[in-house]
Amino acid sequence: MMVFSIFLVTSVGTTLLLASMDRAIKNTDMILAMNTLCIIFLFGLYLNRDMLFVSQGERISLDKINPIAMGHTAFAFLIYFFLVLGKTKKLTIQSAILGPMLLLVVVFSRSRGAYIAGAGALLVYILLLKGSKRVFAVLGALVVAMAILATSGVELIDVVIARLQTINVDTDQSTMIRSQLFAGAWRQFLESPVFGRYAVEMRFNFYPHNIYLESLMAVGALGSLPFAAHIVLALRSTVGIIRSGKFPLAAVLAAVLFIREAIAGLASGSLWGNSLFWVTSALTISFWYGYQGFLAKNRNPEIKAY
Repeated sequence: MMVFSIFLVTSVGTTLLLASMDRAIKNTDMILAMNTLCIIFLFGLYLNRDMLFVSQGERISLDKINPIAMGHTAFAFLIYFFLVLGKTKKLTIQSAILGPMLLLVVVFSRSRGAYIAGAGALLVYILLLKGSKRVFAVLGALVVAMAILATSGVELIDVVIARLQTINVDTDQSTMIRSQLFAGAWRQFLESPVFGRYAVEMRFNFYPHNIYLESLMAVGALGSLPFAAHIVLALRSTVGIIRSGKFPLAAVLAAVLFIREAIAGLASGSLWGNSLFWVTSALTISFWYGYQGFLAKNRNPEIKAY
């Protein structure tokens, strides 16, 4: 009951609501909303600045926001500012001011999943771009990297590298437990490969921190077919939106965030509790399959690529 209640309320309901209004999400509205939310996020952290660092060298955290959520949220805003960087002078200035602050939050959250999934999503996005757009994106990334090095030296990079080097099954408890969860989930799938059996990995009584293994474990190969079809549609839509150059900011951002969530889902989160995975994947599909005819009929200059 808990699993289905959380899934229906946080994922299905939100997804259907947003997907039904995708054509009404204009670039100006999206920019205003994202800028406002980012400022609220950073201002909230500032108000709690005394609690962020418990001790030197520790991960920043608050009682109600753990480091993983903090890192992923900050990186989502970083992806947004990367997409709008250079579009207008105002957006470029905003990116230059708020981007470094978000980067500090990402780095000192010390969330390995946020590092890998966020960087992986940006890399896939750049690779999917066409021609000159890819060149400009790479140049933009290089400018940002040089600015980081110029302002912080190698300190931030050292923090990231040191954190990534802790991914070791033998010495890191988190990595060790997740490897055991993966093995247990795979074993349960092999025991009931067609229909699955349990919603949790039975040794730890917890979700296995891999949404793809979790699907196979819980509902088997047969039950995972709709999930696989959903992922294929989302991937097809993601590639189409990014390479098309005809979709608004909301569509591009949803597509890139879906890539991030698909990567993060390999080692974090639950299938039923990862609302951002379902929302971004369904939004991406909705934009791709429902927006093309609308774009062909509507020549509103607001509808433009980002």
